[in-house]
Amino acid sequence: MARSGAGSGRIIALGSSDTCVPRADAAAARVSLQRTLAGTDSRILGSGDWIDATTAQTRQANNLSLTILLGPAGLYAAIAIVNATLIGGSQRRRQRDLVQFLGATPDQVRRAAIWQAALVGGTGLLLGGATTLLLGWLVRRAITADLVGIAVPITIPWLPLLGIGVTCVLLTVAAAAAGIRTRKAPHLAGNAP
Repeated sequence: MARSGAGSGRIIALGSSDTCVPRADAAAARVSLQRTLAGTDSRILGSGDWIDATTAQTRQANNLSLTILLGPAGLYAAIAIVNATLIGGSQRRRQRDLVQFLGATPDQVRRAAIWQAALVGGTGLLLGGATTLLLGWLVRRAITADLVGIAVPITIPWLPLLGIGVTCVLLTVAAAAAGIRTRKAPHLAGNAP
């Protein structure tokens, strides 16, 4: 692949290695490179296109690295969500029994448990999102502090963030449903086995 800097007088030839030819006549260098590179899979690109391609490759590598780093953290968060939901559900057994004695149907008790778990999970997602937003802003500010006057685009990994949110909600609802299914039928205090 070869690049020609439009108006900059630079030629960057990319193939097995990147080559920069400074102070050359761009048109003559382009023609010479086209002849030299004929029959190969190399391309001649302007410097702007080369920067765009390199930026895209760097962003892909950064997204992959972020996903690899988030894997263990996501596993830990999933364990914590299920654990907290099941513990919270088991500690509310007396309240659920009381509500059922007061006339709530088992479906109403199940829906209430799922709503409680969803609200707790939603609050956790909002707090986690706010923390992520703050830390992302701080990291961006630290990275771009020396780039005064240069517009640096923001890259937000929407797909991984959406996947994390949906997974947290599904785990919360599944743990709440599992916790409500494992509970014993309510019994009167005087009729305890």
